[in-house]
Amino acid sequence: MPVLARYNLSPPALPLEGGEVFRPFGIIEIEGQKYFHRGIDIKAPARSPVRAAWGGQVIRVGEDPLLGKVVEID
Repeated sequence: MPVLARYNLSPPALPLEGGEVFRPFGIIEIEGQKYFHRGIDIKAPARSPVRAAWGGQVIRVGEDPLLGKVVEID
């Protein structure tokens, strides 16, 4: 049983309006290589306000050479 169903939780909303998931959680392929992607990548217009989809504590904000701009919430 999926974790969300087990605890009767609904999936979170996207953390920004008008955003679109372009790289989902799970197995993805980039340039012919398969990777396990531990998050989701969302694209949105520049300067879109970002909000936490669920409660948590911000543990990192900044830029990552591989990931780009990052807000990580635990």
